[in-house]
Amino acid sequence: MGVLDFLTRTRSLEQACELAMALADEGFWISLRSDDVLNADQLHRASIALQAAGVEGVSQISLPIESLADASWAMTPDLGWVFTGAESSPLDTSMLSRLTSFHGLAAVRRYASLRQTESECRTAADLRVQLAAGEPARGEREFYPSSLEVDKAYVRCAKALLRDAPAPAFATSDDRLIEILQALALRLGRAPGEYEFCLAHGRGENRQRALRDAGEKVRIAIAFEMREFND
Repeated sequence: MGVLDFLTRTRSLEQACELAMALADEGFWISLRSDDVLNADQLHRASIALQAAGVEGVSQISLPIESLADASWAMTPDLGWVFTGAESSPLDTSMLSRLTSFHGLAAVRRYASLRQTESECRTAADLRVQLAAGEPARGEREFYPSSLEVDKAYVRCAKALLRDAPAPAFATSDDRLIEILQALALRLGRAPGEYEFCLAHGRGENRQRALRDAGEKVRIAIAFEMREFND
């Protein structure tokens, strides 16, 4: 196993919480990321574990949209949520209603590579959005066909979110985009802490520390999975 594999590997809940404590002590915010659909009991266990680690107030859980109903049973006043996996689905009235039931603690991930995302960001005045680039797709009308066009769309989406949306989050490790986002935030009067950068643990740690030291809100994503037994 290489160093990068060790740093970015999926951890048990207990291991993830131990890492979360260490990162929080260094001034980072936390996102526990699950690629699996989790039920209400599993989410309650995760919430209790974060409380016991003393990091619930700086943490969120990122998981597939299929867990949304179960997550509502595990809500606490301090724990945030990000729902993924519905990036291609429109933000219709039903989905918006379900997200707003979290009282500002829930965000939805959207991809700049999808043409519809820009208009969604322009109307996201009451919705928290985590913006990721996504992949270009040639021959599919709903996607931008090149990385350059995706980058341009990302900047337009970010501008709309920084102008009107509450606490936008930017999931990008592109140094050039990060510099553009910082300049946009300054121009639009959004102070550090009113938006955040979400970066993967174990990748670009120098960048993460530099952003933190510059006063930016930096959230570190830690991949975890629910296991029957501890490692």
